Amino acid sequence: MAEAPVARQAPNEGADRVSMSTILFSIRHLIGALLFASLAVSARAEPVKPYKDALFRYSKLLQEADGGDFRVVDYQELRDINERDQIPERRVKRAYVSLGVKSVQVNETLGLGERGLDVTRVGPDRGAAFTVIFIHGRGGDRRLGANDFAFGGNFNRLKNLAVVNGGTYYAPSVRSFDAAGVADVSALIRFAAERSGGGPVILSCASMGSFICWGIARQEAAVSALGGMMIMGGPADPDFR
Repeated sequence: MAEAPVARQAPNEGADRVSMSTILFSIRHLIGALLFASLAVSARAEPVKPYKDALFRYSKLLQEADGGDFRVVDYQELRDINERDQIPERRVKRAYVSLGVKSVQVNETLGLGERGLDVTRVGPDRGAAFTVIFIHGRGGDRRLGANDFAFGGNFNRLKNLAVVNGGTYYAPSVRSFDAAGVADVSALIRFAAERSGGGPVILSCASMGSFICWGIARQEAAVSALGGMMIMGGPADPDFR
């Protein structure tokens, strides 16, 4: 019988500040192409309560199909990022963020499979109504998906949306974008689904992290736990069905 996953909480990493200039995941390169499957896979799924929707609303849907499960969203850097920032590309205006969510944010190492996986978790570690997992691009780590002030406040909004709706948000540090990385994320998906009691898991992959999403899409066990998948600015997979 496999050993049950364990979580080891790490010290606060506020002092662990490294320059993000080497991170090739750039918000200005997001194309806004979203692939969603319905959250209705869970009987407990309900519409998500809003959080600052007036500030973050989509300006225009370029394409919509499958009853809204597939959407292509218009994105313009000047409007959707630059106009939000107090300090360009570094700090969003204060109105876009709510920092109380940091009280339920922890850094921990999950003992999944044969090696640990470093994650930032926001929200409860058990009984979540749903789970969102964000996969960074090349050069990133878990700090990217937990950054409250960069990227137009989008990650802070995502964290708040999860918490106010009884969900949990994970931002793992992905070591590689190959089969080993896919295996790590697959284990996290199963872990989150089990800890939530079968609640839907939404996987979101940015830039080079999309390789992880496409790899997960070929794993039946992981897919069975997914309620949706989102690709942001990453290369397409011509074999995706």
